[in-house]
Amino acid sequence: MLFRSLTIDAELQSIVEEELQAGLQRAGASSGIAIALAPRTGEILAMASAPSFDPNAVHASSPDAMRLRGITDMYEPGSTFKLITAAIALERGIVNLNSTVNGLQGIMQMKDGTIIRDHEPLGVCSLRQALEKSSNIVFANIARSVSDRDFYRMTRDFGFGIPIGFEMSGESRGILKTPAEYDYSTKLFMGFGYQMAATALQIGRAHV
Repeated sequence: MLFRSLTIDAELQSIVEEELQAGLQRAGASSGIAIALAPRTGEILAMASAPSFDPNAVHASSPDAMRLRGITDMYEPGSTFKLITAAIALERGIVNLNSTVNGLQGIMQMKDGTIIRDHEPLGVCSLRQALEKSSNIVFANIARSVSDRDFYRMTRDFGFGIPIGFEMSGESRGILKTPAEYDYSTKLFMGFGYQMAATALQIGRAHV
């Protein structure tokens, strides 16, 4: 069975577990996480992770199976973070929904020669189009336009780099560099979700 977290909705918990199993089978994956959140409050309605264990045979379960991956495992959020970058820039007035941005035809070279690429090259386009096409370059440049202090503070305000305060032990706080740790590339890569790490729960809560 999958790990059951405390939930106010047993029926939804069962659905989440079933959908996680179905998703694992479709993807041929060996592990996975599924979380259902209340869209207005971020309240956890159900959470499941796999592989899991039989609570009636804990002695036969491995530590790997017993952990709740949604709060323990960290990974780079990648393109899911672009919406956070957009929200920060909108809040600071750096862009608006009618702004035009430049995807540089899909290639941007940094001063050390590192190339940032887009899988679907864009030129001058709207912010909405940049989100739709998931442009790394546009969101790298938008992040660079935000001050270090504001970018760090507002990223924390979205719940990254700090524990949510989950009732169970083992919650990871994630990895979020402070402005003192930034170099010339940090905000560019953070703009599209790299050089940082977060749990699935942090990412989900940031988007509600």
